[in-house]
Amino acid sequence: MFKSICFSLPILVVFACAPKAKQTTNADLAAQFSGGEYEGDMVTTDTYHNVEDQGDAISPRVQQSIQTTIETAFIGDFERCLEKEMERLENVNIAGTFTLEVTIDTSGKVTAAKAGNLDVKERKALKAGAEAQFRDATEFGGCVEKQAMLWEFDPAPEAVYRHTYSGKVGEAW
Repeated sequence: MFKSICFSLPILVVFACAPKAKQTTNADLAAQFSGGEYEGDMVTTDTYHNVEDQGDAISPRVQQSIQTTIETAFIGDFERCLEKEMERLENVNIAGTFTLEVTIDTSGKVTAAKAGNLDVKERKALKAGAEAQFRDATEFGGCVEKQAMLWEFDPAPEAVYRHTYSGKVGEAW
């Protein structure tokens, strides 16, 4: 046993005393590619930009939770508003797209709602031919805004947050 320890000890000493490989810096790495095909793609800097405080933020997990809650728990509100428009216009062929911007406070309650980019209207007119008229679902936006004012989100955002939802309603979608 003593012989094996003595034999391996000189080998360890040889490797421990070997010269270290030269360390490269970012400048050395950049120099390797200068003048080549990568020169236009490389970005190097020695300074940092100071930016102003961007204010409070919310976590991506909470943002995703808000989006998922709208897509699952509150999707029925959009359908109810569409059904009201179908009854009002006496036409089941109503469909379209819209956006809804909601402001959510730190308790999770919606404090403001604004429907926009409304393209919800009849997709098949009641009368065919030259007399066909495609009426807009003019009360859909107001109905959606009213429903959104009743929403609450859990988890609540860490700061007041404005979320924009893009939606589609109707069988055409």
